Amino acid sequence: MIMLIGAIFLVSKNAKAAECSASTTCGSFCTQGDLTYGTVLGADGKCWLDRNLGATQVATSYNDSAAYGWIFQWGRGADGHQIPTSDTTTVKSSSDTPGHAYFITDSYIPPYDWRDPQNANLWQGVDGINNPCPAGFRLPTIEEWTTLVNSAGITDFTTAFNSSLKLTTAGYRDHYTGMYELLGYGEGYYWSSSDVRALYFNYNSAGMIQQFQATGFSVRCIADITNIDEDEDDDGVNDDVDNCPSITNPDQADNDNDGQGDVCDTDDDNDGVLDELDCAPNNAEVKILIGTKACQLWLDGVKGKGILTAPGMQKPFNENK
Repeated sequence: MIMLIGAIFLVSKNAKAAECSASTTCGSFCTQGDLTYGTVLGADGKCWLDRNLGATQVATSYNDSAAYGWIFQWGRGADGHQIPTSDTTTVKSSSDTPGHAYFITDSYIPPYDWRDPQNANLWQGVDGINNPCPAGFRLPTIEEWTTLVNSAGITDFTTAFNSSLKLTTAGYRDHYTGMYELLGYGEGYYWSSSDVRALYFNYNSAGMIQQFQATGFSVRCIADITNIDEDEDDDGVNDDVDNCPSITNPDQADNDNDGQGDVCDTDDDNDGVLDELDCAPNNAEVKILIGTKACQLWLDGVKGKGILTAPGMQKPFNENK
């Protein structure tokens, strides 16, 4: 089991991940079609995909083109229009599912949407009509983006990339021309499910903006329910109270009562002598090194303090022959 806060999880090419679902544990990998996504715990305590929707890898830099992923028009499903090389059309859709893979431009005619008449209820929740995220995931609300930005201290594209989400500057696709703009030039845009609003950041600022439905922005999905592994070592003791959360120790033995379980404590009696060198690793009153005459006498049952601390008794046997 895995629970690493603020870390990026890399998957082996030979690993086989299960399909994404509501039971996907944060820190694991899951699949949607041919794509594999990792999951990561954000600074807000929520579980997010570790890369943009459609990306083949976690970003290695803010302008990592392999991590840009797909560009969606607000409210549309993954029907092919989100592919960077998709063609454009000026013919608007009269339904929630256009039935083709064209990026629909708005010809700069209100309401600047790919759909006519408009529908503002397409991306809300995991059961949203056109939710493009994997099963168990959805687009974040604008409030969730705001919380993440504040929690992670995102103030520009550098801090956006340095966050556990590794956000990128994929730019946007213009609602009028269908052309890509500012691709890799220090501006990132991420849709929310709320009222055609989005997260925006550049070289010196970050915040929330309003945009047109026909504009193309990146999408980062959030788990509808954050399933965190609360017992990493499977010993029946939750990590928040486990005195050794990474190594199984159901008895929680702690000889020196220092809050660190014996199985992961390198000095069980807290006497300043590491267990691997300590002749009496569970007795703080005995500071005798292994391999000395004093240690042998101690093990033989000679307990006299004066004898054990006599000159030469702490030297290795081969030095006292």
